[in-house]
Amino acid sequence: MFTATLYFANPKLGDVEIIPDIEIPREERAFCNYINSLGIEGVKVRNLYADLVDGLVLLKVLDRI
Repeated sequence: MFTATLYFANPKLGDVEIIPDIEIPREERAFCNYINSLGIEGVKVRNLYADLVDGLVLLKVLDRI
């Protein structure tokens, strides 16, 4: 409701791009949830491939377990 009110109050915003829902595979979602449940300070995994690209998060996970 807030978004609609904001959109109609500011007609200069133009067309709104609708982002399609992307289904995340079950294994990827489960692994992200597992890493996030470990409670490692400064680690919050939202996108498995993008957040683990450099390997630092994996090293922190290994240290934790």
